[in-house]
Amino acid sequence: MLFLKKYQTQIALLILILVGFFLRFHLACTEDLATDEIATMVTASQQFPKGIINALVTKNFHVPLYYFILHFWIQLFGDSIISLRIITVLLGTLCIPIAYACGKELISEFAGFIVAIMVTINAFMINYSYFGKFYALLEILGFLSVYLIIKIYKNSTRKYFLWLLLVNVCIIYTYVIGFVFVGIQFIVFVAYDFIRQRHNLKIWISYACLLLLLVTPVVPMMLDIIKNTQNPIAPGFWWYDYRTEDISSVFMTWFSPAVPSRFIGTEIAQALPLDENWSFGWNVLPTFLAGFLVYVGVRKEKIFAPLMITAVCFLLCEFIATKVGRFAFVPRYTLLVFPAVILATGSGIALLSKRKFSYYVFTVFLLLNMCYGLFPILGLKLYKLRNTILPLEQQLENLQLHKGDKIIIPMRGYLLTYFYHPEDVDIISFDLNYVFKTGNPQILSKIYSEQDVDENQFIGKQKFKRYINSKEPTEAISNYLEQSAVKDLNQDSRIVFVDNCIRPEYPFDLEKEKAKDEMSDKVFFYAFCDKVSSDVKAVLWQNKLQPQTSIPIPGGQILVYLQDRDIVHRYTAKKFSYKKVQ
Repeated sequence: MLFLKKYQTQIALLILILVGFFLRFHLACTEDLATDEIATMVTASQQFPKGIINALVTKNFHVPLYYFILHFWIQLFGDSIISLRIITVLLGTLCIPIAYACGKELISEFAGFIVAIMVTINAFMINYSYFGKFYALLEILGFLSVYLIIKIYKNSTRKYFLWLLLVNVCIIYTYVIGFVFVGIQFIVFVAYDFIRQRHNLKIWISYACLLLLLVTPVVPMMLDIIKNTQNPIAPGFWWYDYRTEDISSVFMTWFSPAVPSRFIGTEIAQALPLDENWSFGWNVLPTFLAGFLVYVGVRKEKIFAPLMITAVCFLLCEFIATKVGRFAFVPRYTLLVFPAVILATGSGIALLSKRKFSYYVFTVFLLLNMCYGLFPILGLKLYKLRNTILPLEQQLENLQLHKGDKIIIPMRGYLLTYFYHPEDVDIISFDLNYVFKTGNPQILSKIYSEQDVDENQFIGKQKFKRYINSKEPTEAISNYLEQSAVKDLNQDSRIVFVDNCIRPEYPFDLEKEKAKDEMSDKVFFYAFCDKVSSDVKAVLWQNKLQPQTSIPIPGGQILVYLQDRDIVHRYTAKKFSYKKVQ
């Protein structure tokens, strides 16, 4: 008993860490991989460092720190689903003791525990603490940055400035717009010190100079990424149609498990009731409650004011970039500032004047967030299929392709080749998603013509539109497919066309949308993919190749082509049913 009493704080914190680990690890073991997670693994598996950087600049559009870490992690522990996700589970779980340290350092041990419990069961943080990408690293870096700001606020010693410098350098090397957060934080806290007449200006100047020096190596890469994602023909965020309600959905997602996060594959607990009778209680009420608690924290503890100003300014920059079509205002892009928000919310509970009332408020948050962790444990599946690559690889394995066969895949071909690489089978991949984002002339010239590739925004879009509305395949794509796929094809060889081009998931009249004078970026991309898909089929048909087998896959189909009707008897088509990859 004396032992329990002496170490009750450490034991309570350990229990929270174990619960937080279980909630994250359980989902890591049961949820399918998302396509983004597969892309992360494939990118990190490239040659270090050149191959990783090339993949990030041309396809994934991220900066390299997490991918470098994951590269060596995979070499040590392999590339299984658990290996990919356990690193993010550990990072997400480590946020719990850091959140406790933030609350305790700033207010009290009671505040530390409230913040730690909120981080343990918060649906938003759980969702990205097992997702196999760099988001959990952003979470922990955000908490460390806040913690060090608090330490500087309490005691302006150089060692805390040095640690803050290292953490913020990691943020810039992890998140492509991390420099915006770090720059805003610098400006806000220099101004805060000036107003409070704290004599830290020389230290902040030294901090800024060292920061610029340390991030210089990543600047060329960031410029290339910005250039590639701001292609004048089509922006890198074609998949995102901004709507005003997206702002409220971001805030509701922070504190409610019932709001989708507007990211295909990582929707939050859609099994929860969303009808009008429940929506206010699940979504609106916790959001307003959190806003009130942040207000309490800012009013009673001065350091929260610059922390919230930093968060708001960062979100405002994201919002402006979204309005001009250069960004997407979605919840996962706000993870860097969420640690400050959840710290202010938890601290607001602890700072409420009546302790009993604070317990009632805290119970509301506890119940709302616990259901997210409990639903999967109770056996209720929250997500739909999260990738198409692994099911596709399974179906291609079933086809048992052999020497001389060829595969044409317009989307995500570079991901497929990581899992499926049969000997002497050519894989012809356009990777239209990245071609469209970057305006890659080397691939575009194979699709419509080298003369039509134009980086001028107006002329380029007009040429794209002319190609999309053309009735016949272009000479360029005909010649390319004939040379790369049809030429020298053996009599008994097969061409497998993986028609996995992205199509809208909701009722959508593509022909009607194409006829409009102004097409949205999303319509432009759907129409572009649809046109390339129909061109491939037309060219194969013109070369006397006919589909003999159609195998459904999520989001499309596999078409197996043979050369001539007279040889159909040589190949008995076997139908395969789709089985979910566990």
